[in-house]
This record gives sequence, structure tokens and C-alpha cells, in this order.
Amino acid sequence: MAATVPAMQGAPAVHPDHGQIVALLDDAPMRLPHYVAWALSSGGTLIDGISVFMLGMAIPLLTQNLGLSPLQTGLLGAALVAGAIGGAMLGGRLADRIGRKSVFLLDMALLAAAAGFSALTWNAWGLIAAEFAVGMGIGMDFPVSGSYVAECMPHRRRSRMMVATIACQSVGLLVAALLVMALLHLEPEPSVWRWFFAMEMLTALLFLLGRLNLPESPRWLMGQGRNREAVHMLERFVPSDRRELERMASRLGAAVHYVARVPQTARPPGYAVLFQPAYLRSTLLSAVPWFLMDIATYGVGLFTAVLLAEMHFEGRELPLVPQVAALARGTGLIDLFV
Repeated sequence: MAATVPAMQGAPAVHPDHGQIVALLDDAPMRLPHYVAWALSSGGTLIDGISVFMLGMAIPLLTQNLGLSPLQTGLLGAALVAGAIGGAMLGGRLADRIGRKSVFLLDMALLAAAAGFSALTWNAWGLIAAEFAVGMGIGMDFPVSGSYVAECMPHRRRSRMMVATIACQSVGLLVAALLVMALLHLEPEPSVWRWFFAMEMLTALLFLLGRLNLPESPRWLMGQGRNREAVHMLERFVPSDRRELERMASRLGAAVHYVARVPQTARPPGYAVLFQPAYLRSTLLSAVPWFLMDIATYGVGLFTAVLLAEMHFEGRELPLVPQVAALARGTGLIDLFV
């Protein structure tokens, strides 16, 4: 049996059975269930790339089809980003309260519904509202997917799988480029933008169905004192002695597994805890690169097609639909280097 792990002063010690369960998770070999869980948890990041590209390609078509004004065009791009900011702030809190899997299902349902509304809307303001909701769903998924991958992947592969999760955004951009070019070929009409958002909805529905069977994070369950459920979820990832795990769950009862590196208090810590010495370095190393990446992805990437058109790089003299097809090819080539 593992020895009790000393905690920071003011924080409770880790129960030896909790320590053993965590060790089983951390030291497990990478197996198919890990890869499936990673792929399903990366859905929001993938759809983020898809939604950015799809919206960027739809804007020239929407300008003609719905008569977007410059103000509405700017608000349409801003709505996706603003929704993502709000969703990220909400998703992390919800995931700590109701669980990783519950938020995974909730954000994909929101994404599918909002993308479907985007495909069916008949006016600019309805589309702006729908894209704000799409951004909310994507934003909710980001903190949850990062937490889930960090909590469920083996220690030796954890950092690689975290990086791979973020890389799915670039994969989404390329997938969207292929989808846009195929749709423009099959439906060469200005109203084809509706199919762009319909494909986004279909992708979200596929991930929603896949996530129905996704195991909850054993670490989150232990943090709620739901230790028997935690060992059952552990068995999905790690072939273990079921009887021994059941005995550990019985000994633990409703004991809560504390993982924070700061002292536990009766009042939950706020955002200021991220800037305490225990977390400051990690906060800066994650927040600053992410901030710079989002400038490129949202600030520039969302309007790449518009920029290329204004710079006369791609098919400026062509009719609208062939021009958008040329812009999709050019933007897709640029995204190969993102």
C-alpha cells in the first residue's frame, strides 16, 4: 500500500488509497481507451478550427446573400470570440461543479443547436446571435477538454496529448477547407453558406453521440468523494484487480481527494489563486502563448479570406462563388503553416 503523501501546510494529506488510484492512472500504459477518450475530448478544439474557417468563408457569401453591412460583418466575427470568452469562464466553473462529462455533453448540444440555427436563419442579427452561442459552446469545451486530458492520460504521455488537443484546432481548419471546397463544387450558389453551418452542426452531433459513452474523470469523482464511481471509471482505462479496487473504494467511503497545491479553506478560492506563487509560473506559461495564438487564429485567421480578396491574391475578377472557392484554396494553403 502506498504511503501517505505529505501535503502543503494547511492542506489535508492524500489518503493512501487515493494515492494508489492516482498512481494506477499515472503509470498506466497508453491503450485504445485512452486514445478514444482523447479524440472525443478534443472535439471542441477541432470544431473551433472548423467554425473559424467556415465563418471566414461564409462572410463574402453572406455579404451578398443577407446584405451584411460592415458593422454587421465586424459584429459577426466578434460574436464568435465574445461567446468563446464567456463560455470559457462558464465552462470551467460548471465542470468543477457538475463534472467533466456533463459539460462535454452540454457544450456539444449547444454547439449543434446554435450551428443548426446559423444554417436556418434568414437575417444578419439572428446569425450574429447564433454565432455567439456557437462561441459559447466552443469556449465551454476548452477548459474542460484540457482538464479531462490532464486528469485521464498517463503521466508519460500527458504533455504530448495536451499539445495534440490544441493541434486539433489546426486540423479543424484544414478539414473545413476541404469541406468548403467540396460544398462549393456540389452547390455553386451564394446560399451554400447554409451548408457550411450544417456541416458544423453535423460534426457537433457526431461528437455528442460519441461522448455519451465517455467515462467521467476518475480524479474529478474522487474530488467529490464519489470513490466507488471513480474506481469503476478507472477500470475503463486501466486493467486492474477489481476486487482490490472495490476494497479501496470501501475503505475510502466518501473521503474527498484534495489535489490543490494551496491550503484548503472553507471559501472556494477565486481567480487570484492563479497568481499565487504555487501557480504563477504555470499561469504565465499557459496564458501568454494562448493569448498570442488567439490573436493569429481569431484576429487574423477569421478574416483571412477577406484579407486575401482585398489584396487581390485570389480570384478577384471571378464571379462570387468561384472567387470564394479560390479564397478557400488560398486560405487552406496558409492554414497548413498555422
